Amino acid sequence: MSERKLGSILKKMYNSALQGEKVTQIYLFAISYAKEIQRNNYRIAEIIRFSAISQSFQTEVSKGVKLAQYVEILGNNHILETKNFAELGQILKLMYDNSAEREATTAIRLFGIRYALEINNCEHSIATITIAAGLSRNYAVEISKGIKLAKYVKCKSIVDEQFNTKKITYEINKPIIKSRFKKLQETGLKAETYFINNYNDIDIFKDGTLQDARLFGDGYDFQIDTNNNFYLAEVKGIKENKGRFRLTENEYQKAIEYKNDYIVTLVLNLNKKPRFLQVENPIKNLKFKEKKINTKITKEYHLISDIS
Repeated sequence: MSERKLGSILKKMYNSALQGEKVTQIYLFAISYAKEIQRNNYRIAEIIRFSAISQSFQTEVSKGVKLAQYVEILGNNHILETKNFAELGQILKLMYDNSAEREATTAIRLFGIRYALEINNCEHSIATITIAAGLSRNYAVEISKGIKLAKYVKCKSIVDEQFNTKKITYEINKPIIKSRFKKLQETGLKAETYFINNYNDIDIFKDGTLQDARLFGDGYDFQIDTNNNFYLAEVKGIKENKGRFRLTENEYQKAIEYKNDYIVTLVLNLNKKPRFLQVENPIKNLKFKEKKINTKITKEYHLISDIS
């Protein structure tokens, strides 16, 4: 089969794709014809040229060819396993950590293919799963691509061997890992997830662009860019309608530095009907006292009285 013929097939698959599935069809093309392309040393750029689709899709075809060694075209006969977002996050992290050099994105897509039904059945968003894995929220897009592919392909046994998914399942059932899952589901992540899904309801952040900064550990959780400004948001969860929170030394110093642009966003009444309360310039508007924690000197600043 020539490059021209492959281009013609790609064009047909792309043009006949359902809405929102054009990129998925490009991956399916690459998976289906990966051996043909590799055996003949065909140039993907030429196949794209003959297909008359955008040359920008050359990268997607290349990624699909990489996926082909791990998946096969088959009907969806996957058996649903019950997993919560924290378990899925741990699996994602292990697959990511176990990926070969320059294959991290492939591993993330494979995660989406293999666990598509569990992910779709999970009560939390894909972004929350990436957060639970300790990865950038941007990887949620790659997981979504894998989920779309899962309607058409399933993982080969080589995935079990390379990523040792049986060991992964064993690992997540250990008591210490279960405890970690439980911790992930507690107040902090719940509050952050609620903020991610609802920050547009806050007037000062409305229509702003959210950037996740939690992995940087720089004293704030999110940066929200609006038309006229940017704000640093530190999200704190309080289970009841009133309560106290603390700032780490890093958070406290960032609040001093950015003043009115640093906003503590409280998610109050988290266990029942959550609501937001924003505190601009918290160092100026609230009173904290310094506490030294443990033998290692770590400063935290505790609110003196309840806030409601």
